[in-house]
Amino acid sequence: MIRTGLVDDHKLFRMTFSAILENYPKFDIVAQYSNIGDALKNLKEDNIDFYFIDLEIGLESGLELGKEIKCQSLNTKLILMTMDRSSEIASKAHEIGFDEIFYKDFDFEDFNKRLILLEANILNY
Repeated sequence: MIRTGLVDDHKLFRMTFSAILENYPKFDIVAQYSNIGDALKNLKEDNIDFYFIDLEIGLESGLELGKEIKCQSLNTKLILMTMDRSSEIASKAHEIGFDEIFYKDFDFEDFNKRLILLEANILNY
């Protein structure tokens, strides 16, 4: 099982995304947060293998959360979730150590292929 966390300030997105991930039994959603503070407070206890993190979490930046996670836990894999397709955001995300960027307006077939690849890569570590 891949211990998975989701950080997004929009409850409907968290619910929908969680429902989609239920179709991938290797991803076990063990934590969902609507703000950065709660995610950081529980970081050690949750022991997340894989975080899906929104770029904009209220007035805070998911990039900052990713940076903090990487400082505390080098083995946690990070995926940035965003609608922002700018090269600046992509560059910052990769500098910090995000493993992937998923765009929220994803095509389901592409999303499916990418999740299957992520499952395989994570389970082979």
